[in-house]
Amino acid sequence: MRKLFLIGSLMLLTAIAGDVQAQIEVKTNSGAAPEFASSVSCAKCHLDIYNYWKDSLHAGALSDYIFQAAFMIALKDKGDGVRRVCLDCHAPVTLVNDDVMLEQPISTEAITCDFCHRIANVDLGRGENTVTLTAGKEKYGPLKPQGSADSHPSVQSNLFEDSKFCATCHQWNNEQGVAIFDTYREWSVGRYAEKGVHCQDCHMPLVEGALVTGKPRKPGERINSHNLSGGHSIVQVASAATVKIVSVDRVAGGLHVVVEVSNVGSGHMIPTGIPSRALVLEVQLLDARGNVVETERYTFRKIVLDSQHNEITVDADIILNGALISKDNRIPPGATVSIPFDFAASQQQNYLVRALLRYTYKPLVLKEEEINIEMGSDAKRP
Repeated sequence: MRKLFLIGSLMLLTAIAGDVQAQIEVKTNSGAAPEFASSVSCAKCHLDIYNYWKDSLHAGALSDYIFQAAFMIALKDKGDGVRRVCLDCHAPVTLVNDDVMLEQPISTEAITCDFCHRIANVDLGRGENTVTLTAGKEKYGPLKPQGSADSHPSVQSNLFEDSKFCATCHQWNNEQGVAIFDTYREWSVGRYAEKGVHCQDCHMPLVEGALVTGKPRKPGERINSHNLSGGHSIVQVASAATVKIVSVDRVAGGLHVVVEVSNVGSGHMIPTGIPSRALVLEVQLLDARGNVVETERYTFRKIVLDSQHNEITVDADIILNGALISKDNRIPPGATVSIPFDFAASQQQNYLVRALLRYTYKPLVLKEEEINIEMGSDAKRP
């Protein structure tokens, strides 16, 4: 049996410039560091899987405009020391190749195939999450080896069907100890965990595709989607919740309305992830002509304060400077919440009450804009 060794350049990543704390430690099952293969080389044999992955936010974890804006703000606030914190998850091969300046092509592939499929074990600690990688040629995955492999040995691992695989990056406390990304814990205390439904069941469902390119496809052959749809997917978000008007009662001076919102399709809180995401329940009172005469709103979100108890809403500030969660009224998996509303209304008129539930997120993004300034003009007739 091979012993576990820490890669020399990857000692525990907590004492870094700028007093910013990273919480992922990497080990290998040999003394050598892995030599990561490009995702393009994986596409030669796994084209269908590659095509799902290349359009995913995992593949775009570095190039995504939302990340780029937050990363620039973080660098301005904390300096280059913050690179380790951000890139641990957005470009995890940098944990091994020590390329926080992103000069190597493999680093710019973001959450690339070969990093995930080298993971042999994940240990979720209180202070840091430890990831053990193989330094050999073998690749890990959820399936049993299917005969001889031309390019690499395959190892079946139940870890690839376990939510703790995802917790490596989707459960993260900042240096103040605040659970900024709390998705794994939200799942672990909910009904989906009790039923044995894991992250991969919803976010990597079976889809049409061939496991190995060029071989005759078996009837009904399917692969796990590597698009990893989540908060950026309209379909995924729309299926997470339902809204229902339970009652509309005339009371002295107006109408009393009760609206229920249910988390019917998500294995974690809704919304989850970065706390600047929110659900807004908007209830409208319409008159007989269909005109909106009054609107009330209720927001579901996690509110984060800084050390001075000021609310912070910018993603980079939340991640780096969040010191306290002052309120969290998000909806747990399987739960239903009832929200009352009161409207001033005439007892003699007819009304319609309409309830709308919206997922809202207003991040800063890098945006290209064309600037045109007229510098003069001239015209002349012959």
